[in-house]
Amino acid sequence: MSNSWLQRNPQKLVTQVVQMNTGMQAYQAQIPLTAAQMTAFGTQVTAFSSAVDDWLAAKLAYEAAIEARKTAQIAMTSKARTYGDLVQASVSITNAQRAEIGVPIHDATPSPVIAQTVTDLVATPNAAGFVKLKFNRNGNKPTVQFNIEGKTEGGDWTLIAVSGRVNNTLSGFAPGVPYSFRVIAVSASSQAQPSNVAVIYSEGSGFGLTLAA
Repeated sequence: MSNSWLQRNPQKLVTQVVQMNTGMQAYQAQIPLTAAQMTAFGTQVTAFSSAVDDWLAAKLAYEAAIEARKTAQIAMTSKARTYGDLVQASVSITNAQRAEIGVPIHDATPSPVIAQTVTDLVATPNAAGFVKLKFNRNGNKPTVQFNIEGKTEGGDWTLIAVSGRVNNTLSGFAPGVPYSFRVIAVSASSQAQPSNVAVIYSEGSGFGLTLAA
């Protein structure tokens, strides 16, 4: 006979073997086991039952310890954050002292936003005098503005629009007349190098655009 009928759960197995021991003691005369074997089985049932009780107690204690640790950690984190924020914000403490205490270094000055040169400027004109400009913002943050400059052949660069978008539509350009565009990213603290130049109606290009170096 296999032991598949025996319970795998320790607590259920205790109940099962206690029942077996009690029943075998009651019908000892009919069971093919010696008195010594019966006594040994009963002793083992008692030892196993005691071990399971100890295990359950330890399990409950462990679970209680985990909950106690979680509660203590939440309280500690809350208090440490509150006091640490006060220490960090204090104007009477130096950064060296903050480092010694173990709180983050206080920096009242936000990091400057550095404008990056935009890339892949493309200009697409149409017969109605509109020009669509599109470029890659190249990692520039949302606070960065884009100065769109333009010029005619032989002319000087002039600011014609300011935008925060990478897709822009400009109007008022005569079809067939060459015109150049470039974009300069600008932040509160810096100005990037100009983008590549996009030229509409350049000589020999037909209706459309070319990119100048």
